[in-house]
Amino acid sequence: MNSDYKEDFTDTWWFLGICTAVAVVLTLFAF
Repeated sequence: MNSDYKEDFTDTWWFLGICTAVAVVLTLFAF
């Protein structure tokens, strides 16, 4: 169970990281 939870947690952080990276890139292009 801990292994599955850790895997899901990692996937969630990957998703948040990608969204943040996209937001930063769009902001830089906006300026």
